[in-house]
Amino acid sequence: MFTKISLGIVALLAIALIVLVIISVRNEQEVDRIWRSLESSPTGDRFSEDMIADLPPPVQRYFLHSIAPSTHLATSVNLEMSGSFRMAQDKPWIPMQAKQIISASKGFVWKPVIGSGWFKFMGADYYANKSGRMRFSLWGLIPLVNAHSVDIKLFHI
Repeated sequence: MFTKISLGIVALLAIALIVLVIISVRNEQEVDRIWRSLESSPTGDRFSEDMIADLPPPVQRYFLHSIAPSTHLATSVNLEMSGSFRMAQDKPWIPMQAKQIISASKGFVWKPVIGSGWFKFMGADYYANKSGRMRFSLWGLIPLVNAHSVDIKLFHI
C-alpha cells in the first residue's frame, strides 16, 4: 500500500514538473518571438544637423559631438548588463545579469537572471504591440509573477 501511494506521489510530482517545464518553454518562446520582432537593421536615414535644428543649443552641441554627420540611424539596441538588484529597500543586494533590447517606438524586452543557487529568479519584463507583461519564476520553473494588465501597459508607455 505504501509503495502504491509513494509511486502515485512521485507520478504526480513528475507530471507537475513536466507541466512547469512546458509552461516555461512556451513563455520563453513567446519572449523570444517578441525579441525578434523588435530587432531591426539601421534605417536608410542618416544623421544631419537639420534633424536637431529645433532643439536647445546645449542639446544640439551634445548630438553634434556624439553623432558624426551622415551616420546611419539605428532603430534598436541590444544591451547586456551585470550588477546588483534588490527586491526591496530593506533587502540585500543580489547579483544580476540581464539582456535587453530596446526598439524605437516598438517596445522593449528585459530578460534578467537575478540571484544564484536556491535563490535564482529568471523571467522577462516587456512591452510590445501596446501590451506589457512581467513574468518571473524561481529557477525558471516555479511561477512567482505573471502580471499583465492595463496598469502594466500604462506604466511602460
